[in-house]
Amino acid sequence: MLPLSSLWICKQLLKFQKPSLGKLDWIRRRISFLLLSVESHSSNRDFEIGNAKETRKRERESSKINDKYLTNLGK
Repeated sequence: MLPLSSLWICKQLLKFQKPSLGKLDWIRRRISFLLLSVESHSSNRDFEIGNAKETRKRERESSKINDKYLTNLGK
């Protein structure tokens, strides 16, 4: 797996072209922002998956309680 850090990506860019220091700094800041966005999206997705699992768990528990209640009503 390739290391995804802004410094590593900047070094890779320098292999192919020699941008000015201002341009290089802009590239580094932009890449850092994009990497943070990706990390944030991944953690949000993990959070949403966790919430979906909890919701399904609560729905199953609620269904079991409702089944018990209906069974007791029928007695």
